[in-house]
Amino acid sequence: MLKSTIVGDEFLNHDDVDVRVAVAACLSETLKLTSPDPPYHHDTLEDIFSLIVSSFKNLDDMSSPSYEKRISILQSVNEVNAWAVMVGLDYSLVVPPSSAAELLKILENISKCLLKLQKAEMEPEFDLYWFVLFKSMRVLTKEDILNHEDVDVRVAAAACLTEAMYFTSPHFPFTRQELRDVFIIMASSFEGLDDISSPSYEKRIYILRNFDELDLWRIPVGLCYYQPLAKLPQTFLTTIREHHPKEVFEAMRDMIIGVVPYVTDQALTTILTYLRKGAEVPQVSRKLAEEALSNFDKFSYTLTNFKKNLIHAVISSGFSLEDYSDIVAKICGGKLQMFTLWPLIG
Repeated sequence: MLKSTIVGDEFLNHDDVDVRVAVAACLSETLKLTSPDPPYHHDTLEDIFSLIVSSFKNLDDMSSPSYEKRISILQSVNEVNAWAVMVGLDYSLVVPPSSAAELLKILENISKCLLKLQKAEMEPEFDLYWFVLFKSMRVLTKEDILNHEDVDVRVAAAACLTEAMYFTSPHFPFTRQELRDVFIIMASSFEGLDDISSPSYEKRIYILRNFDELDLWRIPVGLCYYQPLAKLPQTFLTTIREHHPKEVFEAMRDMIIGVVPYVTDQALTTILTYLRKGAEVPQVSRKLAEEALSNFDKFSYTLTNFKKNLIHAVISSGFSLEDYSDIVAKICGGKLQMFTLWPLIG
């Protein structure tokens, strides 16, 4: 009777913080006694998780009348896999879900768990902090998730990974092979950025923001694994749309600029495809290509080398300089009608 009474809204969301901490203490003991099979529905476990996380916000206040209870809660959930139980991690580790819908629900729980940890302002030295993070990453790098046939599952996993990597950037607790797999699943999520009707559209935008903010596009550089990196300019130029927020356009532009020094030939060839006069490409894609080139001063190599590489890319394309947007000739330093390519090579 007690276990069902204290999960009512009047207890979980009580106005008095000390009452909420007392409820959290009772619930943490219940989870400790009933683990690994808590007597609560998933939705209720989510509310319990939120309450318990919130109880850690004032662990530094020893004068609080609830200080001892907060310590007790911390100890209780640390003794058992209560965190894993609350977000469904134990279940997903032992029994692979039989449907994409079930797996999406687990991934949504993991995502909420990680986001709440960010907002809880917990000190990272807490064992529980790293326990949840480690458990999450182990689940997210399972092969049956990274290679799941359902695209929405893969995007949801990629979103969780960017949230988990928020805590550890720029050092990630993965093997080299896992890092490759993680990068591929995150980068592949951008392939549907042009589909605003997709149920995963908002998650793709979210991943892109984190990808840019945390410089996750640099992962292959450290691995000397450039093949997936070379695909980013093509993916961005293909999927950019007029309806995208300005920050999406700018994130794509900056990442294209960033990858050019590492995959110069492939990146410049791709960019030139969108700058050829008469090419049937979306105007916003052409604008993205132009802005990437016009910000060439941000590239991490000399202007001379950049010009040389751009000229080489033009020659390799089989088209003349006059076939491209004016920005190409401007960067190369000549006029369209008078520009001679060959003397500048070598």
